[in-house]
Amino acid sequence: MDQSWQDTELALDRLLKQTNKEAAARARAPKNLFEPPAEVIDTRLAEVATELPTPAIIWDVDKLERNVLWIRDLLREYGFGLNVGLKACPNPKILSLLSGWGLHADAMTMGEYRLAKEVGFGLVSATGPSFRPGDMRTLLGDGVLFDAQSYTQLDQLVDLGRVKDLGVRFQVPRPPALRSSASQSERSRFGVSFDERAHGWFSGAPDVEVSRIRVHTSEGLSSDAGLALEFRTRLALLQATAFGTVREINLGGGILRLARNPERFKECLASMATAVEEHANRSPAPQVKLWLEPGAGLLLDSAYLVTEVVDTDSDGAPAVVVDASPWNVAPWACPSFHVLADEPWEFAGAVYGPTLYENDMFRQTREPSADERVPRIGDRMIVNCFGAYTLSHARRFGRIPLPEEYLFSGGTLSRMDAEVCA
Repeated sequence: MDQSWQDTELALDRLLKQTNKEAAARARAPKNLFEPPAEVIDTRLAEVATELPTPAIIWDVDKLERNVLWIRDLLREYGFGLNVGLKACPNPKILSLLSGWGLHADAMTMGEYRLAKEVGFGLVSATGPSFRPGDMRTLLGDGVLFDAQSYTQLDQLVDLGRVKDLGVRFQVPRPPALRSSASQSERSRFGVSFDERAHGWFSGAPDVEVSRIRVHTSEGLSSDAGLALEFRTRLALLQATAFGTVREINLGGGILRLARNPERFKECLASMATAVEEHANRSPAPQVKLWLEPGAGLLLDSAYLVTEVVDTDSDGAPAVVVDASPWNVAPWACPSFHVLADEPWEFAGAVYGPTLYENDMFRQTREPSADERVPRIGDRMIVNCFGAYTLSHARRFGRIPLPEEYLFSGGTLSRMDAEVCA
């Protein structure tokens, strides 16, 4: 192993220990990593929600635009780019808005790539274990920035003769103090290991030129989103020094809590920019550009489920049954529920779907109080946190129709790609 690679591995080990020490010294994260902020339901949105057949999903386009443009412009201040991970949202109409606001897209399957083409994103990147040699040939021929995430894919790219302008996704080690209850192991599952095996592969392929690096972990895999993002930045910059040809680094997503905490987000981005500057000062390599690729951070807080109470459970803890199945539309959601009334009020009891599946229930964000007020049959509830990773997982268990989707913009509601409704 040559000296530069050895030096990089030693520096990575020091970074891991330093980050773990810093994370351990910080306060522990909240039990629920995705707990939504306290919310005041828009009066006009609540009014139109009472007029819809349920279940329905309402996209607050104005809220979405404010959040996306704020994140986009904030990143631009530091010279960072912004993609959207298509796995978070399969809706072409919403994606076309994001494309129009200057975002690029990332695909993890050929189906998502075809969706990106249909929407018309100007630039598409891709990574994932599903891509076969024929897919890689198509992607690279179409100008997609494809990043290999395994040694198998690296070997296949060599066989295809596509080793210039190469992108590689590396596994991310997880400092113990940064792991959360959602962490699966001590390192991310996807990606090429950055170790002696990697050194052997790359040194044995002298024509390979690595120009892009990815280091991804999801939101739920860290107890401190800001520190985790800073760690991934410094990790990838150190890895870039082993190649000397890296121009771009994709850091993935995991910024939901940062997007909800502007001051911490700005502090984190400033630290990342400092790391990029330090890298440029010590390396003769090209200037490196960072990219973020969030899904939930961009979309989650901008869509709502509207559902109706069809039954109540008066035996024991407060509970209701609604006409939307969380098993079908939102297995990952962890929302809060507001009963639509003259003054909408929050319900924290158990909320079940209408199927005969025991686990067809929403995860709650807080425990119900001893005197929790219970909705009545026929009451409508508006449910937040429905803009990401909801209908991405849609299924028709029980043959229950999926919710109709609507756009709410400028105080007006319209059916998705249809006439004005209210």
